[in-house]
Amino acid sequence: MNRDVPGNARSTIGVWLLIGGIVFVGTAIAVRRSSIVCCAAPSSCSYFLREIDGAKDQWAIEKGHKAAEPAVKSEIAQYIRGGIPLCPAGGVYSLNPVGRNPTCSIGGAGHSLP
Repeated sequence: MNRDVPGNARSTIGVWLLIGGIVFVGTAIAVRRSSIVCCAAPSSCSYFLREIDGAKDQWAIEKGHKAAEPAVKSEIAQYIRGGIPLCPAGGVYSLNPVGRNPTCSIGGAGHSLP
């Protein structure tokens, strides 16, 4: 049955397979964590813009508002825990009409939605 493979060689192969598996799992976890970090942090302007956009969409659906209708800040604030957030860099958010993304007065990378 065990032609040509001595007992301790099988053990060595098993150890290397175990080490390879551990390295593979560790690498997969590290890559996953780094991809989470690259995305908007929960205290970033773009994160808050996404939160506002989702709240505005939910408000429009529940209240029956159509595209291009003005957004009502006081009503949309009820869909976000703590109300409309503030831009961490001091920018001012404009909700914009239904169907358009909210914007930050600072604009540019990290202060706008794609």
